[in-house]
Parts: sequence; structure tokens; C-alpha cells
Amino acid sequence: MTIMLVKVDEYKIRASWKEFNTDYVKCMKSLKGSRWKPELKVWEFPYTLHLLEQLIELAGYEQLRADSVLMEECYLFHPDDLDSRNQRTANRG
Repeated sequence: MTIMLVKVDEYKIRASWKEFNTDYVKCMKSLKGSRWKPELKVWEFPYTLHLLEQLIELAGYEQLRADSVLMEECYLFHPDDLDSRNQRTANRG
């Protein structure tokens, strides 16, 4: 199962997934400023590099799928940078 990330605007990102997952809910709750939007069945959180890095660290890059806008705009989701990101993560642990 993966967390889908969609850029709402310059300030917000929405996160959703298909089936209830307590680990994903814990990840979202740990992000400062995150909010559950029951009418949309999504989590919203501020669009900051710090929070995206935190989410990648908590959930794992392989669990995240960014929309095309976010992939193009945010270097954290550039496929070319995946190897260097994986190496940094491995060096931390």
C-alpha cells in the first residue's frame, strides 16, 4: 500500500491511501500542522521541505507516490536523486 501525495497549492499537500493503516495515521499525526479532512477522506499538511523529508524518513520513500506536479517541482521526488537519497538514508541507520 502507498501514500498518494497531491499538491493542493503553494502551501498545502494532501495525503491519502486506499485502506486504513494505523502506521500511516501515526506518520500523519506526527507532522506538525497536519489535519484530517473527513469530508475529503484525506490528510492535509503544510507544504514544506522539512515535513516532506520527515514523511520520507517515517514512511519510507518507497511507500510514497507524488503527483506529477509535486514530482516535477520538488527535488525530493526526482528519480535521478533516488540513489543519493537512499545512500543518505542508509548512512543514518
